[in-house]
Amino acid sequence: MRPREALTESREERLLEVRLACPDIARACELARSFSDLVRHQRGHLPLEWIRQAEQDAPKPMSGFAGFLRRDLDAVTAGLTLTQASSKATSTGSKHSREQCMAARRSRSFGPGSSPNHELHGRDVGDGTDGVGLLLRIPRPSGGVESSAELIQARGLPRHSEGMTTHTAHINTTATERPVPRWAAQAAHAMPLVALPVCLWRLPIAFGYGMGGEVLPPSPWNIPYVVGLSVTSEAFALLSFGLVRQWGEVVPTWVPKLGGRRIPPFAVTIPATICGLFFTALMVHWAFGAFRLGGADGFPYAEGWDVLAMTVSGLFTLWGPLLLALTFAYHRRRCSR
Repeated sequence: MRPREALTESREERLLEVRLACPDIARACELARSFSDLVRHQRGHLPLEWIRQAEQDAPKPMSGFAGFLRRDLDAVTAGLTLTQASSKATSTGSKHSREQCMAARRSRSFGPGSSPNHELHGRDVGDGTDGVGLLLRIPRPSGGVESSAELIQARGLPRHSEGMTTHTAHINTTATERPVPRWAAQAAHAMPLVALPVCLWRLPIAFGYGMGGEVLPPSPWNIPYVVGLSVTSEAFALLSFGLVRQWGEVVPTWVPKLGGRRIPPFAVTIPATICGLFFTALMVHWAFGAFRLGGADGFPYAEGWDVLAMTVSGLFTLWGPLLLALTFAYHRRRCSR
């Protein structure tokens, strides 16, 4: 497993194309990198979490490998917490164990519909799929073998050869170029939720109910305006998922002419930062009104109703910090080496 910083720009671009074309390879790459991190930094307290993730949605060979790790979890944990000297002393035995594990994993991964000629080689790859760590070699109809990189068309799907057993993978539209931190994914899910209360709160205003404040003057535009404002607010909140999803990094394939093209990071981070700063300024304005700072008049609603208005609008202003945090995570994930 080569560190990402060791990849050239062209190889990293090639790896991205392979990941986008095959979700199984994308997921295998993420898990391989996280496992490599566990081994390099000897994080013996984390293998169980990695095993759970691999068993949940990893490709079959890697989930089988995770099963072997679970069976000997105590030894794996001990191995990842050994000192460097102890690790060198046990390297010979570990190499023999790894070879046995790889042989058993290959034999277990071949089901009734697969062929023993489909081999998984657990070694570093130098054909453009650097960093995946697993190279699938499939027999050519005319003899010889072809690698997984040869099966992938740039920003396309795997090619199907005659007589070759193929498996259709579920397209994972959430797979990103690099793993998304858990806190960022949770923040993206929180964005529509913090906007929902104020969107629901303003709906009665469209139908002539003031919600403790002034009633809107009669107009045929009241309902379209208020309902449209609520729907638009939620739509923009849902756009924050682009900061943690694949479609925020690559234009979806259904978009005419632009489908499949890589989105420049600054095209996302600049408008997201501007919006985040705007809503953060709204939060400051809300704080002055809610707590009557600097002689502010507070919220123009009747007693009791002002608390409701202050609460729902306060939740809405959380957009600012959440969006700025998501933008920072997006920039760090896509621009750092």
